[in-house]
Amino acid sequence: MVSVIIPNYNREKLLPRAVKSVLNQTYKDIELIIVDDASTDNSVLEIKKINDKRMKVIVLEKNSGACVARNKGIDAATGDYIAFLDSDDEWLPEKLELQLDFFKQYHYNACFAQYFFYSIDSHGETIIMPDDLNANKEIYQQLLYKNSVATCTIMVHKNIIRKIRFDVNLPRYQDWDFALQICKSYSVGFLKRPVMNVYEQKNSITNSTSKQKKFKALDYIYNKYKEDIIKNDMAHSHFMWTMGLYYLYI
Repeated sequence: MVSVIIPNYNREKLLPRAVKSVLNQTYKDIELIIVDDASTDNSVLEIKKINDKRMKVIVLEKNSGACVARNKGIDAATGDYIAFLDSDDEWLPEKLELQLDFFKQYHYNACFAQYFFYSIDSHGETIIMPDDLNANKEIYQQLLYKNSVATCTIMVHKNIIRKIRFDVNLPRYQDWDFALQICKSYSVGFLKRPVMNVYEQKNSITNSTSKQKKFKALDYIYNKYKEDIIKNDMAHSHFMWTMGLYYLYI
């Protein structure tokens, strides 16, 4: 069984799309855990209109952020594998089936995959296929240089998820840190096939995070993985350049 975790905060209009993309997977043996982060809209009421025994809702008493919500979902999960989906995105129908077959073939501890990225602006949607990871090179070293992983493509075996959590100290780049934690200690494969649609909303974390918070997050990650970053010339140069750029706005 696969446990799927969706954190949600005030996404009453988009959450049903995400939920249905999970419940309509070609692989059916799932439990869907929706962790509502003390929404002030009708998210919980909307989602309870969907009648499916595989779904359960956890409502947090106070707004604590996506990292806390995801960690609460991890604690409640009972599946052999854990997967994640954001409330404003959606999976393609064969997402779980493709990744599970990939697991069985190569016996990885975790799996990442490609995705379609939709940048939504006043001129309409722009579809982008994000940069690929090179499956023939060490993924950890590639990720030290650049965040190329979407949280919602990550699937991990239950044996390692109990040892890894989303870092609640990060105001940004939590997905990057989570992927780095996995790659640093475990075997990870990259499925070279798109498995989901990622939508960039005007009020997404990516767009709403200040440059000051981005600098602090980069500085935090840099110090957390400093020993490895310094050994990777490309990663070290990229960190210094990016942090210097954001520092100009502080």
